Amino acid sequence: MARPPSLPSRRHALVRRGIAVAAILIAGLGALTACTATPNATLRVLAGDATVDGADADDGPVRPGEVIAVTGTAALVEIEWADGSFTRLADGARFTVGDAGSRGTLEAGTAWNAVAAASTGYRVGTAEGDVDARPGTSFALSCDQSCGGVVADGRVTVGEDGITAAAPATFRFTGEPEPASWSSVFSDPFAVANAERDADAGFPAAIDVWGEREPAAGSVDGFFEGPGEQLEAQCTGWADECARTRATVFDYSGTTDFTFATTCADVLPCDVVTEFSIITTDGSSRVVEVPLEFDGTSYRMSYLNRESSYCVFPDGREEGRWTNVITAVMTPTAAEIRDGVFVVTEIDAEVASSVVMVEPTTDPSCRQFEYEWANRRVAALSLVESAPPPEDYLPSDVEPVGTIDGPARPSTLSGLRTPAEAIPTADQLGLIAGAVVVLVLVLAYPGYLLSRVIADRYDRVAARWTRARTPRPSGVLRRILLGTGLVVAAIITAALDPAFGADAASLRLVLTALVSLVIFVGLGALVVRLVGRRVAPGVAMPLQLRWGSLVILAVGVVASRLLHLNPGIIFGLVAGLVIADSIPRQARGRMMLASAAFAILVGAGAWAAFGIVAPAADAAPDDVLARFAAELLSALTIEAVSTLPLAFLPFLGLDGGDLRSWRLGVWAAVYAVGLALFLVVLVALPGSWAEIQGDAIRWLVAIGIFTVGALGVWLVHRRSENRKRANPDAVPPTD
Repeated sequence: MARPPSLPSRRHALVRRGIAVAAILIAGLGALTACTATPNATLRVLAGDATVDGADADDGPVRPGEVIAVTGTAALVEIEWADGSFTRLADGARFTVGDAGSRGTLEAGTAWNAVAAASTGYRVGTAEGDVDARPGTSFALSCDQSCGGVVADGRVTVGEDGITAAAPATFRFTGEPEPASWSSVFSDPFAVANAERDADAGFPAAIDVWGEREPAAGSVDGFFEGPGEQLEAQCTGWADECARTRATVFDYSGTTDFTFATTCADVLPCDVVTEFSIITTDGSSRVVEVPLEFDGTSYRMSYLNRESSYCVFPDGREEGRWTNVITAVMTPTAAEIRDGVFVVTEIDAEVASSVVMVEPTTDPSCRQFEYEWANRRVAALSLVESAPPPEDYLPSDVEPVGTIDGPARPSTLSGLRTPAEAIPTADQLGLIAGAVVVLVLVLAYPGYLLSRVIADRYDRVAARWTRARTPRPSGVLRRILLGTGLVVAAIITAALDPAFGADAASLRLVLTALVSLVIFVGLGALVVRLVGRRVAPGVAMPLQLRWGSLVILAVGVVASRLLHLNPGIIFGLVAGLVIADSIPRQARGRMMLASAAFAILVGAGAWAAFGIVAPAADAAPDDVLARFAAELLSALTIEAVSTLPLAFLPFLGLDGGDLRSWRLGVWAAVYAVGLALFLVVLVALPGSWAEIQGDAIRWLVAIGIFTVGALGVWLVHRRSENRKRANPDAVPPTD
């Protein structure tokens, strides 16, 4: 006969709690954060003018769907993302801020993009397709009549066809990428200004990156000159013309010279051209300008100098045709860094010119005037004079970037919006109310049913296996484990910052996280214990580390980094009181109500204080204590606000499960307040119902899938249970 399953031990309850939380994280948290949150972005108008949705732009955060338009000569508007990446817009640019799946869409103009090494994804859209950039990439994207760009460092993938362009290269959404040089990128003052700001922000200096490349990647802007050597000189046909050609072209003994220059329009890349002198058979010369094509190794040109007839009769009739074409291949062979520019200093040139018959004469009297010739020379050219550098794009008093370093450097915790910045509009209040109602209804019943299935299945598995019991740790050991766990949790929390590493600022961030966790966990446990002594006197409630919560904390940090969420998700309840199962449901419910009230009050109070302290810290960027205070309040806010939607899910084994078992109405009210606070503080909401599209729609779909899935799992479980009750002999023994 089958034995009934044994009652779950406290240890099993803790494991079951972890399984329940993991299930809801997989099913719901990913959808919630990925689909409602956004990469936090800060706008700075460095030069020129800008508008956001038609209104004059002020420095500060921008939200998904907002349209930034830039005007003014030498304008530069900078968007700094939470992961340390930058998007900078030039005059004429129009850019719509994106959601968690994209930084935004460039509708017109030029945008410079610097992707941080810590970035986990960087996408910019256009009307022709998307550009995905790898970490550490810097590239310009321009949209005029069509869209294209240039990769200065790193690698991008372009369009639906997945065209890959590796630096240095230009790209479009059709066709293969083409090589780029310093001239085609940094002859533009806008590109130079962006490279300088990138270097100030900690990105590799462009000159260091380009200085390691082949000479062909250098700047050819300037005047080159050198001796030439004849390789080929032949002329056939009309003797008089051949004699003139030998005297003026073949026997030329002067030096060969070329002047290279760059023309930059409103879009990148720039075009490289060359100027050179043409000597005609009558001894005169003239200067022409010809565009160059670059293949990554050499510059090439082909110029149709002249075409004419062999014979012209008095009646105007012409006989025979010839063309004179000049071609050149110029290969940079040496380059060096001069005055911050990667300059080509030596070029091997091969120049060919020829007269070729394209249409023979038909009149016998003209055949004597037919001729063809070919001339080929090589020259070793040296740089005589470099072209002057581009004029400064930005005025000297533009706000610097990346100047704050040391322990006072702001982390991602400083990216929390203040209450003044996050005040919802009337439409957004409606969105919040709708989202809260939907989530509460979804989680109140389907989520509860799913948790019952998880709990029941786990209890059965636990009852079938004999587990070795380990002695309960002593008070001293428990305190050591608690302290160790809090330090580990602080390190995990500090990893939210993309710039986290072995430096003073990261150490200060770990200390900030540790203090915030001690305050949140310690005071929260004290409040619950005080209430517990009133409703369940005499029951011991030791404070114990929740090791499974460290996993939840790590999942939130990883999700925040992957989705570029700023400041991110911090699950604060990494430790809690061990409450015996023997405590009545009413007492447990009241204790959980006290825990929820504490989290709500701490979250709201710390956020209000952050709104006062954060501006003061920004005004004193080198003040370590001010930055510590601001980010401590930010951490407390995020821990409290992030914990509410997770810890108070209506799952058995969670705080929310105890509260729901006590009173459904109280749980619904508490959870609604917690969700509303989460949405207001940490989620960048769309401006209206009409803007609920894209990822927001996917969020609603995910909620629907979770609801259907939870009900489906419960129905399958219920059907299985009914079968077992109808055929009890089929139930295997648990011995």
